[in-house]
Parts: sequence; structure tokens; C-alpha cells
Amino acid sequence: MGPSVVESNLLIGAWSLLLALVTLGILWNARDRAVYHWVLSSVLGGAYLCLNAPWTGAAFYQSIPGQWLLSGLVVGGGLLKVVALAALQNPGSQARSYTRLAAALGAVVVIAPLLLHERRWVSFLTLAMTIALMTLFVANAYSFGRRLKLNNAKLFSALIGCEAALVVLVALASLLGGVDPLRPSSAALTVGGLLSFLTLGLLNNALFIALVLDVNVLRANESQQQLLQATAERSRQQERERMLA
Repeated sequence: MGPSVVESNLLIGAWSLLLALVTLGILWNARDRAVYHWVLSSVLGGAYLCLNAPWTGAAFYQSIPGQWLLSGLVVGGGLLKVVALAALQNPGSQARSYTRLAAALGAVVVIAPLLLHERRWVSFLTLAMTIALMTLFVANAYSFGRRLKLNNAKLFSALIGCEAALVVLVALASLLGGVDPLRPSSAALTVGGLLSFLTLGLLNNALFIALVLDVNVLRANESQQQLLQATAERSRQQERERMLA
């Protein structure tokens, strides 16, 4: 018999939080905005799993504040992953360019429960925004990998693309079946399903760590190359000054 719903949610949520701490620990010396954004996205994911569960009750799930909170955690976690990748590519201005996107998504999260009277349509809209963010992540990661010839970025893009395809399939199946795709299920998760969730979380964080380390190595090599060029230029300048003296 597989683990109960309570055990599954707690295990996956605790796993997300543990991976966030491990990622922060491994990248402690290389920490920057990208690392902080990624770790925070994992924390939001763990919080969502703990709150979107049968023990919080149907009243919380159906309530306007509950819809705001749950949708905000899902969309916010996805957006933070996109921003983390952007900050990794360009630590300066590119990450700030997502402020307007965050404001637009936040407005949709707030307005949707007020306009849509059926809870399942809010869930579908939340999944649609999540799929859009995952698609954006895939495109940016692949472009990043091609530009800097980083195989880890391309592999990361492929993995998130597969996960996005699974989310699309779940959304379509729920739409055709007329059910709410995000409603907490009372059915116990199989051991295989639980292990799949845990493995995907591990792979996502492992690839992010590898990508951060790759980028740091590239930056260090670029800095060293620039230092060597500057030293050579100073030597040539000093030689010219001696010849003119």
C-alpha cells in the first residue's frame, strides 16, 4: 500500500525545503540573486504542498483568500525560477525587466477568483500561467545553453520541457473530465508516483547547481582573460613610453 495523502504531501513538501537548504549550502560561496530566487521558489513549492491538502478543508480551498494564496504560491514559484535563470545570465538589468510580468501575473491571480465563479476555472487559469512560465524558462535556458555552449543548460531546458508537457496533459485530461486539476485528492499516492516527484525535484536542483557552477567558471575565466589583456596592454604602454623617453 502506498503512503497516505498526508504522508505524501509532507514528504514532498519537506523534500522541497531540504533541497532548498542543500542548494543554498552548496552554492553558499557563489550565492547571488539567482541562487536566492531559486531557493525561494523551492520554499514556495513546499508551502503549496503543505497548504493544498485535504487537512486544510474544502472551505479554505474554495475561499477567495485561499485561492489567492494557493495560486500565488504556484505562479510565484514558477516566476521565481524564470527570474533566477535571468539573473544567472545577466546579474544586472535583465532580472529587473520581469517586474512588469510579475505585476501582470499578480493582477490575474487577484482578479480571477473575483470574476470566475467556478473554482476549477481558477485552477485552469493558474495552470495556464504556470505552463507559460515553464515555456519561457525552456526557451531562455536553451538560448542560454546555445550562446555559451553549456550542455547543462540545454539538458535543463529539456527536463523542464518534459515537465511542462506533463502539466499540459494533466490540464487537458482534467478539462475533458470536467474536474478541478488542483483540488486536493483523497487518493493515496503510489510509491512509484512519490519517488517520481522526489526524483524530479532532485534533478531540477542538481541541474541548477551544475549550471551555476558552470557560469561561475566561465566568469572566472573571462575575468582572468581580461586581467591578462590589461596587464599586456600596460606592458606595451610602458615599453612605448621608454622608447619615447
